[in-house]
Amino acid sequence: MAAGYTNPAIAERAGLTAKTVRNYISTILAKLNATSRAEAVDRARAAGLGDSQR
Repeated sequence: MAAGYTNPAIAERAGLTAKTVRNYISTILAKLNATSRAEAVDRARAAGLGDSQR
């Protein structure tokens, strides 16, 4: 998500369906109380998750 990949691109790289990725991203947004992918990435980085160098 942080790299800006689309759901189908993430699905292909992870060996999942696009629908599964969409559901996972919806869950991530809900858990982080974020309204967008960018906000979710910011919140995750603020919490010390992920690569803060990008």
